[in-house]
Amino acid sequence: MLKHVQRTEGQTLVIVALALLGLIALVALAVDGGNLMAERRHMQNAADAGALAGARAICAQDADPEEQAALYATQNGAELDLTEITIDGQTAEVVAGTAVQTYFAGLIGFHDVEVRAEAAAVCGVANRACLFWPVAFSALKWDALKTQCGVEFVVIDSDKICGVDYDCDTDDDGVDDMIMGGGRGWLDLPWPDETLYTTPCNRNCGTDAVRCWLENPYPGQIPLPACIKSQPGVSDAAFKAAGDQAGKIVRVPLFDGECDADTALGDCGGNEAYHIVDIGCIQVVEYDKNYLVWDIKKAKWDKMKALIVSVSCDEGCYAACSGTGGGTPEPGDVIAVSLLK
Repeated sequence: MLKHVQRTEGQTLVIVALALLGLIALVALAVDGGNLMAERRHMQNAADAGALAGARAICAQDADPEEQAALYATQNGAELDLTEITIDGQTAEVVAGTAVQTYFAGLIGFHDVEVRAEAAAVCGVANRACLFWPVAFSALKWDALKTQCGVEFVVIDSDKICGVDYDCDTDDDGVDDMIMGGGRGWLDLPWPDETLYTTPCNRNCGTDAVRCWLENPYPGQIPLPACIKSQPGVSDAAFKAAGDQAGKIVRVPLFDGECDADTALGDCGGNEAYHIVDIGCIQVVEYDKNYLVWDIKKAKWDKMKALIVSVSCDEGCYAACSGTGGGTPEPGDVIAVSLLK
C-alpha cells in the first residue's frame, strides 16, 4: 500500500512539471509572440522606408542608393548587420532585420529571435498626375520634341495650326519647334477632393482658374489615363502668368486626342475634353511677347506671344505625390517611386 502511494506521488510530480512546462510555453507564446508580431510590423516599416529611400536615390541618380536605403532602414529600427539591401536597375529591395530578446521563451531555450521583413520599391515613369499646370501638350508633338534634356521649344498662345497657318519648323529638320493650336490646350481642372498640398486657388472658372493653377500647380492627384474638360480659346493673362515663372520646373499633361466631354472631369462645362495619357517635365526659359513667326499664307513675319521652355531632366521632375508602375524614365519624363511589395 505504501509503495502504491509513493508511485502515485511520483506520477503527480511528473504531471505537474509537464503542466507547468506547457503553461510556460503558452505564456511565452502569448507574450513573446505578441512582441514578435509588433517587431515584425516595425521591421516592415523599416523595410518600406529603406526601399522607398533607395528608389528615390535612384530617381535622383544618387551615386550610392544603398547608403540611403540603409540609412532609412536603420533610422526606423533595423539593425545594419541584419539588413540586406539589393539595387537592381530601377528597383531597391530591402530585407530589414533585428534581434528580439524574449521574455519567457528563454526558459525553454529561445533567448533571442531574429525578425525580418522584406520590401521593394521602384523608380519609374509616373502613372498618376499631381502638381501640374492646366495646359496640355500633344503627346505626339512632345515625343518628337523630347529628344534630349535641355532641348528648347516654343509654345505659342494661338489657335492657329502649324504647317497650315505658320511655319513651326524653324531649323528645317522636319520636326516642329513650336506648339500652338491643335498641339496645346487649356484644361478645366476639377476641384480636388483630397490634396497633399494646400492651395490659395478658389473654385473659379475661366481665366482666373487657369491663371491660379499656373501660379500654384494643381495639388490633386489624377490617375492616368484621364478625360479632362478643356477651357476653349486663348488666354493672354494666363499665358503671361506662365511666362512670369522663368526658371521654374513644371509638369504638363500630355494628350493623345479628345474624349467624351459629358463624362469628363472638370467643373465648368467645357464642350471638348482631352484624353490625358502622360505627364511631361519642362523648365520655363522665358516669355517673349514679340516672338517672330512666319505666316505661310501671307508670306510675312508675325509677332506673337510665346513661351520658351526646355525639356527638363532635373530632380524637380520627381513627384512625391505621384506613383509609378515602373518603366525606364526618358528625357522629360516625370518620375515617381512606388512600393512593389
